[in-house]
Amino acid sequence: MNFNFQKGNNMKFKGNQEILCELGKVWDKVDGIDKVAKEILDEDNPILESIGFAWVHIMNAYMEIEDNLAHGNGNKLELKTLAQIIDVLTRIKWTGTKSRHGLIEAYQTAVQDVAKFNDIHRNTIADACTRRLRLDGRDDFLELIEKWLEGDSRCLKLTLKAHCNIFEHCLIDEFFQKKKGFRENY
Repeated sequence: MNFNFQKGNNMKFKGNQEILCELGKVWDKVDGIDKVAKEILDEDNPILESIGFAWVHIMNAYMEIEDNLAHGNGNKLELKTLAQIIDVLTRIKWTGTKSRHGLIEAYQTAVQDVAKFNDIHRNTIADACTRRLRLDGRDDFLELIEKWLEGDSRCLKLTLKAHCNIFEHCLIDEFFQKKKGFRENY
């Protein structure tokens, strides 16, 4: 695994999110190994117990780190801000963009449209998508979106969840599981 950890207060938090994201991938991998092992090994095989033991420890570590990140950030997004960010994501996804240039254009248009829809300044929406998520700028946000559009939503979901109250996590999960946009779901 190749980590690109950065220095500074905001970047330290980003590094923590990267660690959580990678640990989540390990948890998924161990879960897959566990399922395959259950298919090919006898129920009383001690290997299954060892794999289960590893799975529980990775899950506990993941949950503890996620909880520390969530409680370490006292400046949580309001529900309306989360809805605005998800509206930006929905509008970008609707464009069907496949290129970096197209993604930049889709982002700029989405930010402008969401700002207009909410009758607020576009910088408020851009700020929600970057600084409020403790990202270093637009390019960091676009990187998360690129991964999401390529099929890996884990880091984007973790970033959103780390900046929201825990009771809003189910809304984030539902957004990423459904084909519709945020406003159509609620």
